[in-house]
Amino acid sequence: MTRAAGPETHPVEEELTDRIGKINDEIEKFDARVNIWGADRDSRFANVGTELAEDRDMVVAAVRRVGVVARDEWRQTAESVRTSVAQLEHEIETARADLEVELADDVDAFRAAAEGQVTSWKGYLDLLRLRAKLASMDARDALETLESAYRAAQPELEGARTAANAAFAALRDSTRNTVIHLRQAARDATTPRG
Repeated sequence: MTRAAGPETHPVEEELTDRIGKINDEIEKFDARVNIWGADRDSRFANVGTELAEDRDMVVAAVRRVGVVARDEWRQTAESVRTSVAQLEHEIETARADLEVELADDVDAFRAAAEGQVTSWKGYLDLLRLRAKLASMDARDALETLESAYRAAQPELEGARTAANAAFAALRDSTRNTVIHLRQAARDATTPRG
């Protein structure tokens, strides 16, 4: 739906609704991929799917607000919602990359998945850096904590990307623990503070 806002119109709701539809599809694919596993592996990613769904619900509520915001405020609100949608898209991408590392069943698949994992986390961190430039001091402090967690995790993630030896299971466990810590730091950095 396009609404008039002064002399211009904005198809913001339509654009964001389309993106939310794609996000819903990606969350469903992620959940289906997690459900392939047995109970022990499923539990490691069950909370990730829940967190993505909660974030999606917050973004959907924000999209609904775009349509009712006063004309002079719609641009700012729309841009804020676009930023939230982009962040959620990056969260899904990193979750998918983390899942692919977990699903890898040989060293070559693991190496390829780890490459994607490093790339997706770098992109997510870049997005959060950009947001922090425009945000409050609390957001900058949270980002610094996330960046520290990423710097600490980076050697392990980089090592996982190039590893090709018999210690595959141990390497996966080590990478898994690193990503759990990194994901929690990301969650802490992006959760609104009360």
